Amino acid sequence: MRDTPDWKTYEDLTYGIIDDIKASLGFTHVERDATVAGKRSGRDRINVEVVAYRENGNFVLIEVKNRNRPMEGEAMGGFVYRVQDADAEGGIVVSRSGLQKGAEQIAEAEKIDQLEIEEGSSLDSYVARFLERIFVKETEVARISLTERTTVEIRDESGNIVERRESGGLD
Repeated sequence: MRDTPDWKTYEDLTYGIIDDIKASLGFTHVERDATVAGKRSGRDRINVEVVAYRENGNFVLIEVKNRNRPMEGEAMGGFVYRVQDADAEGGIVVSRSGLQKGAEQIAEAEKIDQLEIEEGSSLDSYVARFLERIFVKETEVARISLTERTTVEIRDESGNIVERRESGGLD
């Protein structure tokens, strides 16, 4: 059995985070490995890693780059053309290594936004930055220690104890 490639894992993470925060960004639903039609070029299919849709039917293309070097201006220019060709409302770039200066300039001129995902993030626990907002998800980890007497507490999201169990201990 083959391991999942790093680029696929990063795309999965990006999709999962965007799906988690979609309502906060004004999106109703998100699709991955999508295709859209090229309105300018007449192409039937433009492949896109992620597409986020708004209630009014408008959509935003999302480009995901998991590379060891920053995204170059040429790659950004290609993405800008796909956004324009698809007649998308806009574009978002997610690049693990950031953007080169030329790519930043093109993104700013063409209104392409950047979503930054903090290194070490997972679907259970992440920090993501988009525009002036920071999104944080932290999943609690259960800690178990065995002693002569064991107490297990189940708590709700606010930290209130909803159930408590005690055992007599180990033999």
